[in-house]
Amino acid sequence: MGSDMSEELGKITEDMLRIRWKTLDVSDDFFNNCKKHPINYILAENYERKYYFFGCENIEFQNEIGEKIWSTTGNGELNVPARVGVYIVRGKIRSG
Repeated sequence: MGSDMSEELGKITEDMLRIRWKTLDVSDDFFNNCKKHPINYILAENYERKYYFFGCENIEFQNEIGEKIWSTTGNGELNVPARVGVYIVRGKIRSG
């Protein structure tokens, strides 16, 4: 079963998120007006959204019931799939 099929069926996997994770294509200045929060949470939605992450101690992608799918650290960007929430520890985020 291909990753497109898995995503279509609603199960987002660690491999799917790793493939989507990209190096930041924006400068550090992009985050100048963003606060670095101790904790931040992006709720799961029924649609895909683009987010940029900067200087994050932990970025945990979770399914709709809060179970961990995959986690990473640092800087990057990702089109967060529908039905995925993101728990961020000590970092800056910005939607795109």
